[in-house]
Amino acid sequence: MTLESMIRKLLDAEGWAEVKVGDLYASLDTKLTGSQDSKYRLSAGDQKMLRKMIRGRIRGIEEQAGYLVAPWLKSSITEKAQSYAIQQAELVSVLGSGEEVLSVTIKWQEVIFHLSLEMENAIVTDSAAKFTEHIKHLHSTAIATAKRDFCDKGYTRFQVHYTALDGICDTSLRSKLAGDLVEYSQDLLLAQLEKLENLMKGTEMDISPFADFKAMLQVTQKAAKPEWSLEDFERKLTTFMEAVSIPLPTGEAIAFKKKEVVGDLKTQLQKTKDGPLALTITLILLHAEQGPGVLKASGKYVPKLLKILQAKVHKNTWDELVRIKHAVTSRTQLLEDDFSRLRQIAD
Repeated sequence: MTLESMIRKLLDAEGWAEVKVGDLYASLDTKLTGSQDSKYRLSAGDQKMLRKMIRGRIRGIEEQAGYLVAPWLKSSITEKAQSYAIQQAELVSVLGSGEEVLSVTIKWQEVIFHLSLEMENAIVTDSAAKFTEHIKHLHSTAIATAKRDFCDKGYTRFQVHYTALDGICDTSLRSKLAGDLVEYSQDLLLAQLEKLENLMKGTEMDISPFADFKAMLQVTQKAAKPEWSLEDFERKLTTFMEAVSIPLPTGEAIAFKKKEVVGDLKTQLQKTKDGPLALTITLILLHAEQGPGVLKASGKYVPKLLKILQAKVHKNTWDELVRIKHAVTSRTQLLEDDFSRLRQIAD
């Protein structure tokens, strides 16, 4: 940044600039190198010549007491000072005799003191108003972000796992997966929920819907069938989002989240050297390819998930999966070729 551009920036922002090239450049040098260098220092005479040169290059600025002053700042100060002088003259005019009135002069210290008070009050008031305006804007943005996160990381992900159950015909397996999904979703949503509630406290927004929904999250549902618990969970979650003005995701958003979850699982599969985990991820990815959503399932469901796939995948693929499953259940260490084969099957 050139000296002239630095001066212009100061004049635009502050209305004045103290032209001590040493201070300006040394400050910049300190930020860049961590040390000040005396080579930037100029004598008072050189600084005076520099101010004169800059006044010639930047139209309209004036030099006052060693400072460069922008026209708008001088005009504003002059107007305030003249207004004060007129007020004082009106007060003095009531003294009576011409001798008394005309002998009074206004001292520059009085003008400076008045300007300092007036400008201080104006600056403080304007700054306080600006602070309040900006903090409200920042807080409003934070709430909007928290709502988006709740929808994207909470509700939309829940829907991806929830819809995956539609592809499971085995009622026993579906029931167990539904029960697990309720517990998983409680943990998934609670952190996002508390963050959003804390942000909304103290605002004009209604936070009453949080209490009932948090209670529902924190209590494990004990229904005759986990599917009923899950349906109730989904219904209350949707109602809560509508109550606190969180837009429900579109079908496209849910489809995009499914792709994101699938991508994350594939990345995890590429990195893992854990045989049981690799097999579980592979089966989840195959089910995601064959049906809606992405299952939220642990390794204990591998036998049933594998059985469902028998009629959906090629026989060679099925035989490979069965072989690897036997290796995993017998606690045989998988070879690198086994991991590579699982990655091929899942891709």
